[in-house]
Amino acid sequence: MKLRSTKRQKESGGSPHVDRKKLKLDNSEESLKKIVDLNNDCLDEIFSYLSYDDLLSACQVCQRFQNRARNVFRRKCHDMQMFSVKANESNHLLRRIGSALSKLEIFFCGDIIKNQQIIDITTKYCVENLKELTLHCLTKRNKLRKSFSQVNKLTLSYCDMIGCFKLAKWFPNLTSLTFNYTKNLKKYMKQSIPSMHTLNINYLASQMETITILLSNPQIKNLSLNFDAPIGLVIKRSLLAAIDNALPELEALNLTIHRVDNFGTENSSLLHFNSLKSLKIESYADYSNTALINLLAISHTNLERLQLRFSDLTLDSHSYSCITKYKNLRELHLMPTVDFVNVVPWTTEEVRSFVRRSRQLIEMTYIFAGEAQLKFSRTLASIRTQFFESSWNVKSKKRCGPKVFDTSDGVDAVQNQFVISILKDATLA
Repeated sequence: MKLRSTKRQKESGGSPHVDRKKLKLDNSEESLKKIVDLNNDCLDEIFSYLSYDDLLSACQVCQRFQNRARNVFRRKCHDMQMFSVKANESNHLLRRIGSALSKLEIFFCGDIIKNQQIIDITTKYCVENLKELTLHCLTKRNKLRKSFSQVNKLTLSYCDMIGCFKLAKWFPNLTSLTFNYTKNLKKYMKQSIPSMHTLNINYLASQMETITILLSNPQIKNLSLNFDAPIGLVIKRSLLAAIDNALPELEALNLTIHRVDNFGTENSSLLHFNSLKSLKIESYADYSNTALINLLAISHTNLERLQLRFSDLTLDSHSYSCITKYKNLRELHLMPTVDFVNVVPWTTEEVRSFVRRSRQLIEMTYIFAGEAQLKFSRTLASIRTQFFESSWNVKSKKRCGPKVFDTSDGVDAVQNQFVISILKDATLA
């Protein structure tokens, strides 16, 4: 049989060895036509080109595709927005890729049942890797049933809170907390959150509520207070003194205010802020707030970074005189408001004198809003003239500014900025 078979193969011009290789090659070519036979690296490369919706569709093919799509989603689309009115869709979505999310933003509606469904879905599928969580319009009738052990950054916007909302229990590793116009915080403010080092408050609250939460959390290192209210809430020296006493480890303080009040009449000891390294003050009113700068300048603070955003009526020669008292200042950032048109906060001669007198200064920056390109160009030309052939380099660029909470839309907005930087040249200094 063997000879007869070999003879027939020779007559047909074939070879047993060649036929087996051809058959093996044909089978290989056939298998390569099926995407399920590709290795994981190839699948990841293909899935990386898919849209968000197509990735979700791939999750429904099989468990392997779901795992690969989840990995791609983790790298490519690690954040998501959800609305409680779409609870069924959210359940379908998070069941497949919830464990891949690191950022999640939830908008709640007025339906308490749907809101609770979203909360339960989120706690079931997203607690594994979720690092940042933003909740909009959460009401006091909804409750969290499971802790978010990995979340370190929490934002509460337009939420109706009560004292039983225990953040330290539900977010045991929380390091950064932001309130955007959150209601009913009077009882809540007494809570202690030992892991928190950053607190941002953007809402119209009484100064007493603010002091209460600070006294309960003396470990805070970064504090941001927004008092930019329609009725013009002022910031008093008593509040600054309370911050100074309550937060001995405070390193960065950001204030958005209408105006400073009673700094010249209140009888109080000097502020210390022994640990304060960075100070940012924003004011959009035409009141002079240089008293605040002067008060901190004559205190014992070792400020290294100062950022000011004032109107053209409040940054003047007196401001210049106050800021020269910061002996350890290394960075100064000035941000004129949009209505600032024809002049710079200081004359260019004052700027040149200031940088010469400030021995520790290594950078001075003008930051203009995107709408102010003309005044940016004028200021740049003037600054370059003053610092021509000096030990300071003048540079300019356009960049995306930090996110700003937009009260009209209830979301964060990104603004373009034009930047002029005056940098000390280490080789010529």
